[in-house]
Amino acid sequence: MRRSGCLGGAVGRLALAALVPVVAFGMAPPPAVVVDESLSPSVAWSAAVNAVLEAHAWDDGFGPVFAAHNRSLFDRVPDAKLRDLLAAARKHQPRAAAALSAIASAISAHPRGNYVSAEYLAGWLWFHELAHTELASPEEAHQRSCCGVLVAPSSNASGARVSPGLGGGGWVSHARNMDQTPHAVRNLTLQLTVKPNGTGPVIQAVDWYWVTSGFMTAVVPGVASVQENWRYGQVSSESVFAAAARGVTPQVLLFREAFEAAGAQAGGAKAGYESFIEAVAYTELAAPMYAIAAGPGADDGAIVTRDPAGPALPVATHGIARLADAAIGAGAGWRALVQTNYDRWEPDPPSDPRRTAAERLLRSMAPEVGSSSVGAFAAVSAYPVFNEDTAYTAIMCPNDACAEAGLPNLAAFTRQVLLPPDALPLA
Repeated sequence: MRRSGCLGGAVGRLALAALVPVVAFGMAPPPAVVVDESLSPSVAWSAAVNAVLEAHAWDDGFGPVFAAHNRSLFDRVPDAKLRDLLAAARKHQPRAAAALSAIASAISAHPRGNYVSAEYLAGWLWFHELAHTELASPEEAHQRSCCGVLVAPSSNASGARVSPGLGGGGWVSHARNMDQTPHAVRNLTLQLTVKPNGTGPVIQAVDWYWVTSGFMTAVVPGVASVQENWRYGQVSSESVFAAAARGVTPQVLLFREAFEAAGAQAGGAKAGYESFIEAVAYTELAAPMYAIAAGPGADDGAIVTRDPAGPALPVATHGIARLADAAIGAGAGWRALVQTNYDRWEPDPPSDPRRTAAERLLRSMAPEVGSSSVGAFAAVSAYPVFNEDTAYTAIMCPNDACAEAGLPNLAAFTRQVLLPPDALPLA
């Protein structure tokens, strides 16, 4: 072929069991891998390739994932365009281009692998953008149904926390569901610690998009946690290819570049968070998206609705929604924001009420529960927010105090529904 041949101890567990009845799911942490970029790309990224192929045969991992998206997208991307995308990456994103070549070589050389070209992975570097174009089949665009939840206790007039929550602190908690098909994406999912070559932030990430050297779910303690959600909208394939040629940032690299830009800012954690949000909101892209982010401060949380040029609406309205202004739970002494795959100023479509379901469940919780990581996890673990396509869930906390309290900055779990969806009631 041309293309490819933990939430905090017993209290948290008991609270989750009480909060999420009737939801039948299995979950397990994905393999943990360190990507040390002070080493050569072939050494740094071979650990990720080996972690997948030593656990899962080609036909249980890379094979069905690549085949499914070849059918729905990449079979309609000409070879010449893939070569152009790799050439553009070598010019504008040389670190990513070197990683693509290393990952392709490692997959191809592994005894349980198959041939994969760097050009093919360059197509994956622009997967999200190309999936918004006429090259994608209709089902490709309708396989994106992720969810992000941000919750935090409120502060009183003096700045003291009103309800610290079950986590034991006054920080923002961030829960994320990545929903994607085919089922085998679970077997590609890794929890990564990416160490930079020289100065730069150490990034904790969970994803199966690591095959691009990028990620859509990540945290840098003291700066931000962040996720991408699909936003509907059509762009032309020629506009994507032109954007790549002139050096526009692919979505899978946006968060890494924003973390690096925020790390270069002076002024402490708050300045780093605001610089991160600025980069996520205004870096030129080639397709629409949502970004959901939390920061280390008590009120640091935002949902950025993106068009290619910037926020979709003026910041004063909905383009950047701030957790400090959130209404959910405000009357009960805490705040929350929920984002799925539809603009916040529009109601959920009746066929996909995930945001409504999560908001309803959060409103039903006591403040000390709803404002905590336990409440956030419960909200993304109740059907239909959690569903048969949920590949993994991440719970993130970018506040350094989380680790001091025994809560990881990033806890991730691959997920599986153990009952058919029609057996699970709406939240």
